Amino acid sequence: MLDQLTVLAIEIIHISPKMVLGGAAAVDLAVEKFYEKVLADQRVQHFFAHIDMHQQKQHQKAFMTYAFGGAPHWDGRPMREAHQNLVAEMG
Repeated sequence: MLDQLTVLAIEIIHISPKMVLGGAAAVDLAVEKFYEKVLADQRVQHFFAHIDMHQQKQHQKAFMTYAFGGAPHWDGRPMREAHQNLVAEMG
């Protein structure tokens, strides 16, 4: 969670939380660590068995960049829509 001074700085000088949190390098590291843990977890790793992980990581990085305010729009589908078939087929 961002402290009040950081939030105020973001509002005053219009910088994105992504920039405050470490920029693209922080997003890259977070995504790499996330998928490292996901792929090692037997409970969920099967969801990614036939996925191009390079492409998946790039997609996730783009989403997180948008979510943290570092991109003006998101070109991907809404999360519920994007995962609908996955949930129906694999639970």
